[in-house]
Amino acid sequence: MAKDSTQLAKDYIDGALEARASLGRSAKPSKAAYERAVRLARVAMDELTTLARRSDLQLPAQRRKAKSLNRAR
Repeated sequence: MAKDSTQLAKDYIDGALEARASLGRSAKPSKAAYERAVRLARVAMDELTTLARRSDLQLPAQRRKAKSLNRAR
């Protein structure tokens, strides 16, 4: 089963912190900064998921038309 966006956001932030620590920058963010980062990452992932669903719902004819317009440029 897929993880919810909050857990994915936490995993992403934790990974970024681990990468930062591996570069010698081990200062931990404040609890408020961590929660703010998780909230913003979750919102961004939800928006990307919504956009992906919208593009999946496009009709094939609409997709072909968009491709042909890009080729004309």
